[in-house]
Amino acid sequence: MKKMTPKTRMDVSGFSLIEMMIALTIGLLVIAALTGVVISGSRSSKSNDRTADMQNGGRYAMDVLKRDIQHAGHHGLTGAEIISSTQTVTNECVAGFALNLRQSIFGANATNPYAATCIPAHEPNTDILVVRYVSLNSTPSTPGVAPTISAPLTANTYFFRSAYGVGTIYQGTAAPTSMTQEPQQDHTVETHVYYIRPFTVSATESPLIPALCRVILDKDGTMTNPNSPEVIASGIDQLQLRYGVLNADGTLQYLDANAVDAAANGATTTANNWDRVRAVQLWLTARSNRAEENAYVYSGNDMGDINAAASVANGTSHFRRQMFTSTIQMRN
Repeated sequence: MKKMTPKTRMDVSGFSLIEMMIALTIGLLVIAALTGVVISGSRSSKSNDRTADMQNGGRYAMDVLKRDIQHAGHHGLTGAEIISSTQTVTNECVAGFALNLRQSIFGANATNPYAATCIPAHEPNTDILVVRYVSLNSTPSTPGVAPTISAPLTANTYFFRSAYGVGTIYQGTAAPTSMTQEPQQDHTVETHVYYIRPFTVSATESPLIPALCRVILDKDGTMTNPNSPEVIASGIDQLQLRYGVLNADGTLQYLDANAVDAAANGATTTANNWDRVRAVQLWLTARSNRAEENAYVYSGNDMGDINAAASVANGTSHFRRQMFTSTIQMRN
Protein backbone atom coordinates (compact mmCIF):
# COMPACT_ATOMS: atom_id res chain seq x y z
CA MET A 1 0.00 0.00 0.00
CA LYS A 2 1.33 3.39 -1.12
CA LYS A 3 2.13 5.72 1.70
CA MET A 4 0.53 9.26 1.43
CA THR A 5 2.78 12.12 2.31
CA PRO A 6 1.56 15.70 3.00
CA LYS A 7 2.04 18.27 0.23
CA THR A 8 4.63 20.88 0.76
CA ARG A 9 4.30 24.54 -0.27
CA MET A 10 6.26 23.75 -3.42
CA ASP A 11 3.81 21.00 -4.40
CA VAL A 12 0.69 23.34 -4.46
CA SER A 13 -0.31 24.27 -8.07
CA GLY A 14 -1.54 27.85 -9.06
CA PHE A 15 -1.43 30.60 -11.71
CA SER A 16 1.86 31.81 -12.89
CA LEU A 17 2.57 35.53 -13.23
CA ILE A 18 2.25 35.27 -17.01
CA GLU A 19 -1.13 33.54 -16.72
CA MET A 20 -2.35 36.21 -14.32
CA MET A 21 -1.31 38.98 -16.72
CA ILE A 22 -3.05 37.26 -19.64
CA ALA A 23 -6.25 36.83 -17.59
CA LEU A 24 -6.18 40.48 -16.48
CA THR A 25 -5.64 41.63 -20.05
CA ILE A 26 -8.57 39.59 -21.32
CA GLY A 27 -10.76 40.89 -18.48
CA LEU A 28 -9.83 44.49 -19.23
CA LEU A 29 -10.63 43.99 -22.92
CA VAL A 30 -14.05 42.56 -22.03
CA ILE A 31 -14.76 45.46 -19.66
CA ALA A 32 -13.64 47.98 -22.29
CA ALA A 33 -15.93 46.38 -24.87
CA LEU A 34 -18.88 46.42 -22.48
CA THR A 35 -18.14 50.04 -21.56
CA GLY A 36 -18.11 50.94 -25.25
CA VAL A 37 -21.48 49.27 -25.74
CA VAL A 38 -22.96 51.14 -22.76
CA ILE A 39 -21.56 54.51 -23.95
CA SER A 40 -22.79 53.89 -27.50
CA GLY A 41 -26.23 52.96 -26.18
CA SER A 42 -26.32 56.07 -24.03
CA ARG A 43 -25.34 58.28 -26.97
CA SER A 44 -27.95 56.63 -29.15
CA SER A 45 -30.61 57.12 -26.48
CA LYS A 46 -29.73 60.79 -26.06
CA SER A 47 -29.73 61.27 -29.83
CA ASN A 48 -33.16 59.62 -30.05
CA ASP A 49 -34.43 61.88 -27.25
CA ARG A 50 -33.16 64.96 -29.08
CA THR A 51 -34.81 63.75 -32.29
CA ALA A 52 -38.11 63.24 -30.47
CA ASP A 53 -37.88 66.74 -28.97
CA MET A 54 -37.11 68.17 -32.41
CA GLN A 55 -40.09 66.42 -33.98
CA ASN A 56 -42.44 67.47 -31.18
CA GLY A 57 -41.31 71.07 -31.49
CA GLY A 58 -41.83 71.06 -35.26
CA ARG A 59 -45.29 69.52 -35.01
CA TYR A 60 -46.35 71.97 -32.30
CA ALA A 61 -45.08 75.00 -34.24
CA MET A 62 -46.90 73.80 -37.36
CA ASP A 63 -50.12 73.26 -35.41
CA VAL A 64 -50.03 76.76 -33.86
CA LEU A 65 -49.43 78.41 -37.24
CA LYS A 66 -52.09 76.33 -38.97
CA ARG A 67 -54.78 77.14 -36.41
CA ASP A 68 -53.96 80.86 -36.44
CA ILE A 69 -54.00 81.11 -40.23
CA GLN A 70 -57.39 79.39 -40.30
CA HIS A 71 -58.72 82.08 -37.94
CA ALA A 72 -57.37 84.95 -40.07
CA GLY A 73 -60.09 87.33 -41.24
CA HIS A 74 -62.68 86.28 -38.66
CA HIS A 75 -64.76 89.39 -37.91
CA GLY A 76 -67.59 88.08 -35.78
CA LEU A 77 -71.09 88.76 -37.05
CA THR A 78 -70.13 91.12 -39.84
CA GLY A 79 -68.91 90.36 -43.31
CA ALA A 80 -68.63 94.02 -44.29
CA GLU A 81 -65.37 95.75 -45.13
CA ILE A 82 -63.52 96.75 -41.97
CA ILE A 83 -62.36 100.33 -41.53
CA SER A 84 -59.34 100.04 -39.27
CA SER A 85 -58.71 102.36 -36.36
CA THR A 86 -56.25 105.23 -36.62
CA GLN A 87 -55.27 105.04 -32.95
CA THR A 88 -51.56 104.78 -32.13
CA VAL A 89 -50.46 101.56 -30.43
CA THR A 90 -47.26 101.42 -28.38
CA ASN A 91 -44.49 99.19 -29.80
CA GLU A 92 -46.40 98.50 -33.01
CA CYS A 93 -44.35 97.56 -36.05
CA VAL A 94 -45.41 100.58 -38.10
CA ALA A 95 -48.13 103.19 -37.62
CA GLY A 96 -51.56 101.71 -38.28
CA PHE A 97 -50.24 98.13 -38.19
CA ALA A 98 -51.73 96.56 -35.05
CA LEU A 99 -55.38 97.48 -35.72
CA ASN A 100 -55.39 96.88 -39.48
CA LEU A 101 -58.15 94.26 -39.41
CA ARG A 102 -58.92 94.96 -43.05
CA GLN A 103 -55.77 93.02 -43.96
CA SER A 104 -56.09 89.58 -42.40
CA ILE A 105 -52.82 88.13 -43.78
CA PHE A 106 -49.51 89.80 -44.54
CA GLY A 107 -45.92 88.63 -44.93
CA ALA A 108 -42.34 89.72 -45.53
CA ASN A 109 -40.05 87.59 -47.68
CA ALA A 110 -36.61 86.78 -46.18
CA THR A 111 -36.29 90.28 -44.74
CA ASN A 112 -37.20 92.13 -41.54
CA PRO A 113 -38.89 95.48 -42.24
CA TYR A 114 -39.51 95.95 -38.50
CA ALA A 115 -35.95 95.73 -37.15
CA ALA A 116 -36.18 99.17 -35.54
CA THR A 117 -39.55 98.61 -33.90
CA CYS A 118 -41.20 95.30 -33.01
CA ILE A 119 -38.66 92.66 -34.18
CA PRO A 120 -35.10 93.66 -33.20
CA ALA A 121 -33.69 90.09 -33.46
CA HIS A 122 -34.51 88.18 -36.64
CA GLU A 123 -32.87 85.12 -38.21
CA PRO A 124 -31.61 86.16 -41.67
CA ASN A 125 -33.28 84.71 -44.78
CA THR A 126 -36.43 83.63 -42.94
CA ASP A 127 -39.95 84.92 -43.61
CA ILE A 128 -42.26 86.92 -41.35
CA LEU A 129 -46.01 86.21 -41.09
CA VAL A 130 -48.71 88.57 -39.82
CA VAL A 131 -52.17 87.21 -38.89
CA ARG A 132 -55.12 89.38 -37.81
CA TYR A 133 -58.67 88.55 -36.69
CA VAL A 134 -61.05 89.10 -33.80
CA SER A 135 -61.31 86.51 -31.05
CA LEU A 136 -63.59 83.56 -31.53
CA ASN A 137 -64.81 84.06 -27.96
CA SER A 138 -67.41 86.82 -27.80
CA THR A 139 -69.83 88.39 -25.35
CA PRO A 140 -73.24 89.89 -26.25
CA SER A 141 -73.24 93.67 -26.07
CA THR A 142 -75.82 96.44 -25.72
CA PRO A 143 -75.71 99.42 -28.10
CA GLY A 144 -73.79 102.31 -26.50
CA VAL A 145 -72.82 100.29 -23.42
CA ALA A 146 -69.20 99.31 -22.77
CA PRO A 147 -68.36 95.71 -21.87
CA THR A 148 -67.62 94.61 -18.33
CA ILE A 149 -63.84 94.72 -17.86
CA SER A 150 -62.34 91.82 -15.94
CA ALA A 151 -58.86 90.26 -15.91
CA PRO A 152 -56.99 89.66 -18.12
CA LEU A 153 -58.78 92.47 -19.98
CA THR A 154 -58.05 96.09 -19.06
CA ALA A 155 -59.48 99.51 -19.75
CA ASN A 156 -56.91 99.77 -22.56
CA THR A 157 -57.88 96.52 -24.31
CA TYR A 158 -58.88 96.96 -27.96
CA PHE A 159 -62.29 95.51 -28.73
CA PHE A 160 -64.14 94.90 -31.96
CA ARG A 161 -67.92 95.28 -31.81
CA SER A 162 -69.67 93.39 -34.61
CA ALA A 163 -73.22 93.41 -35.90
CA TYR A 164 -74.68 92.26 -39.20
CA GLY A 165 -73.23 94.47 -41.91
CA VAL A 166 -71.10 96.68 -39.66
CA GLY A 167 -68.22 96.49 -37.21
CA THR A 168 -65.94 98.92 -35.42
CA ILE A 169 -62.84 98.98 -33.20
CA TYR A 170 -62.87 100.78 -29.86
CA GLN A 171 -60.78 100.80 -26.71
CA GLY A 172 -61.74 99.83 -23.17
CA THR A 173 -64.71 101.64 -21.75
CA ALA A 174 -65.19 104.02 -24.69
CA ALA A 175 -67.98 101.99 -26.30
CA PRO A 176 -69.11 103.14 -29.78
CA THR A 177 -72.31 105.17 -29.71
CA SER A 178 -73.03 105.06 -33.45
CA MET A 179 -73.79 101.34 -33.62
CA THR A 180 -77.48 100.77 -33.00
CA GLN A 181 -77.99 97.48 -34.84
CA GLU A 182 -78.83 94.39 -32.87
CA PRO A 183 -77.67 91.77 -32.11
CA GLN A 184 -74.17 92.93 -31.25
CA GLN A 185 -71.09 91.12 -30.00
CA ASP A 186 -67.78 92.22 -28.49
CA HIS A 187 -64.50 90.52 -29.36
CA THR A 188 -60.87 91.31 -28.56
CA VAL A 189 -58.62 92.30 -31.46
CA GLU A 190 -55.97 89.65 -32.21
CA THR A 191 -52.80 90.64 -34.11
CA HIS A 192 -49.96 88.10 -34.19
CA VAL A 193 -46.56 88.52 -35.86
CA TYR A 194 -44.54 85.30 -36.30
CA TYR A 195 -40.81 85.20 -36.98
CA ILE A 196 -37.63 83.21 -36.30
CA ARG A 197 -35.30 84.56 -33.63
CA PRO A 198 -31.62 83.42 -33.65
CA PHE A 199 -31.81 82.36 -30.00
CA THR A 200 -34.35 80.97 -27.55
CA VAL A 201 -33.44 82.58 -24.21
CA SER A 202 -30.45 84.86 -24.67
CA ALA A 203 -28.16 86.08 -27.44
CA THR A 204 -25.26 84.79 -25.31
CA GLU A 205 -26.50 81.21 -25.01
CA SER A 206 -24.16 78.52 -26.38
CA PRO A 207 -24.97 76.97 -28.70
CA LEU A 208 -27.48 79.41 -30.12
CA ILE A 209 -30.84 77.63 -30.47
CA PRO A 210 -33.21 79.49 -32.82
CA ALA A 211 -36.90 79.68 -31.97
CA LEU A 212 -40.26 80.50 -33.54
CA CYS A 213 -41.49 83.60 -31.73
CA ARG A 214 -44.37 86.01 -31.99
CA VAL A 215 -45.25 89.50 -30.85
CA ILE A 216 -48.92 90.18 -30.22
CA LEU A 217 -51.37 92.98 -29.53
CA ASP A 218 -51.62 92.51 -25.79
CA LYS A 219 -54.63 92.99 -23.53
CA ASP A 220 -53.06 96.18 -22.14
CA GLY A 221 -53.51 97.86 -25.53
CA THR A 222 -49.85 97.69 -26.61
CA MET A 223 -47.81 95.35 -28.77
CA THR A 224 -45.62 92.91 -26.83
CA ASN A 225 -42.28 94.29 -25.68
CA PRO A 226 -40.07 93.41 -28.68
CA ASN A 227 -37.33 92.17 -26.35
CA SER A 228 -39.74 89.74 -24.65
CA PRO A 229 -41.75 87.99 -27.36
CA GLU A 230 -43.69 84.78 -26.87
CA VAL A 231 -41.51 81.76 -27.65
CA ILE A 232 -43.76 79.33 -29.53
CA ALA A 233 -41.24 76.54 -30.10
CA SER A 234 -37.50 76.27 -29.56
CA GLY A 235 -35.31 74.75 -32.26
CA ILE A 236 -37.24 76.14 -35.27
CA ASP A 237 -34.63 77.62 -37.59
CA GLN A 238 -36.46 78.21 -40.87
CA LEU A 239 -39.86 79.60 -41.87
CA GLN A 240 -40.87 79.97 -45.50
CA LEU A 241 -44.26 80.95 -46.91
CA ARG A 242 -46.10 81.32 -50.17
CA TYR A 243 -49.54 82.84 -50.52
CA GLY A 244 -52.36 81.55 -52.71
CA VAL A 245 -53.72 84.62 -54.53
CA LEU A 246 -57.13 84.29 -56.20
CA ASN A 247 -57.01 85.03 -59.92
CA ALA A 248 -59.89 86.40 -61.97
CA ASP A 249 -60.52 82.93 -63.43
CA GLY A 250 -60.98 81.43 -59.96
CA THR A 251 -57.59 79.68 -59.80
CA LEU A 252 -54.99 80.17 -57.09
CA GLN A 253 -51.49 81.33 -57.89
CA TYR A 254 -48.91 80.77 -55.14
CA LEU A 255 -46.48 83.66 -54.73
CA ASP A 256 -43.92 84.77 -52.21
CA ALA A 257 -44.61 87.95 -50.25
CA ASN A 258 -42.65 90.22 -52.59
CA ALA A 259 -44.62 88.98 -55.58
CA VAL A 260 -47.93 89.54 -53.79
CA ASP A 261 -47.12 93.19 -53.04
CA ALA A 262 -43.54 94.25 -52.44
CA ALA A 263 -44.57 97.83 -51.62
CA ALA A 264 -46.92 96.93 -48.75
CA ASN A 265 -45.77 97.34 -45.15
CA GLY A 266 -48.54 95.59 -43.23
CA ALA A 267 -50.45 98.79 -42.48
CA THR A 268 -52.03 99.46 -45.87
CA THR A 269 -55.79 99.94 -45.56
CA THR A 270 -56.55 100.36 -49.26
CA ALA A 271 -57.37 97.52 -51.64
CA ASN A 272 -54.33 95.47 -52.70
CA ASN A 273 -53.33 91.94 -53.64
CA TRP A 274 -53.22 90.79 -50.01
CA ASP A 275 -57.02 91.03 -50.00
CA ARG A 276 -57.10 88.16 -52.54
CA VAL A 277 -55.03 85.68 -50.52
CA ARG A 278 -57.10 82.53 -49.97
CA ALA A 279 -54.48 79.98 -48.85
CA VAL A 280 -51.00 79.79 -47.38
CA GLN A 281 -48.24 77.29 -48.17
CA LEU A 282 -46.02 76.83 -45.14
CA TRP A 283 -42.59 75.25 -44.67
CA LEU A 284 -40.55 75.14 -41.50
CA THR A 285 -37.56 73.17 -40.27
CA ALA A 286 -36.99 71.98 -36.73
CA ARG A 287 -33.42 71.56 -35.51
CA SER A 288 -31.95 69.45 -32.71
CA ASN A 289 -30.60 71.40 -29.75
CA ARG A 290 -27.13 69.82 -29.82
CA ALA A 291 -24.69 69.10 -32.62
CA GLU A 292 -24.10 65.51 -33.71
CA GLU A 293 -20.72 63.94 -34.49
CA ASN A 294 -21.22 63.88 -38.25
CA ALA A 295 -22.35 66.62 -40.60
CA TYR A 296 -25.65 66.19 -42.45
CA VAL A 297 -26.07 66.79 -46.16
CA TYR A 298 -29.34 68.44 -47.15
CA SER A 299 -30.41 68.53 -50.78
CA GLY A 300 -33.55 69.05 -52.83
CA ASN A 301 -36.87 69.67 -51.07
CA ASP A 302 -37.71 73.21 -52.11
CA MET A 303 -39.00 75.46 -49.34
CA GLY A 304 -40.80 78.38 -50.90
CA ASP A 305 -38.16 80.25 -52.89
CA ILE A 306 -35.17 78.43 -51.34
CA ASN A 307 -34.10 74.77 -51.02
CA ALA A 308 -33.24 72.74 -47.96
CA ALA A 309 -29.47 73.05 -48.46
CA ALA A 310 -29.69 76.84 -48.72
CA SER A 311 -31.71 76.99 -45.51
CA VAL A 312 -28.82 75.63 -43.39
CA ALA A 313 -26.94 78.49 -41.77
CA ASN A 314 -23.15 78.46 -41.90
CA GLY A 315 -21.58 76.34 -39.16
CA THR A 316 -24.76 74.44 -38.28
CA SER A 317 -24.57 71.43 -40.62
CA HIS A 318 -23.86 69.08 -37.68
CA PHE A 319 -27.38 69.64 -36.31
CA ARG A 320 -30.09 67.18 -37.26
CA ARG A 321 -33.12 68.75 -38.95
CA GLN A 322 -36.59 67.78 -40.08
CA MET A 323 -38.82 69.65 -42.51
CA PHE A 324 -42.55 70.17 -41.99
CA THR A 325 -44.88 71.48 -44.68
CA SER A 326 -48.59 72.15 -45.13
CA THR A 327 -51.03 74.03 -47.35
CA ILE A 328 -53.65 75.84 -45.27
CA GLN A 329 -56.95 77.04 -46.67
CA MET A 330 -58.25 80.27 -45.14
CA ARG A 331 -61.79 79.90 -43.83
CA ASN A 332 -62.91 83.55 -43.63
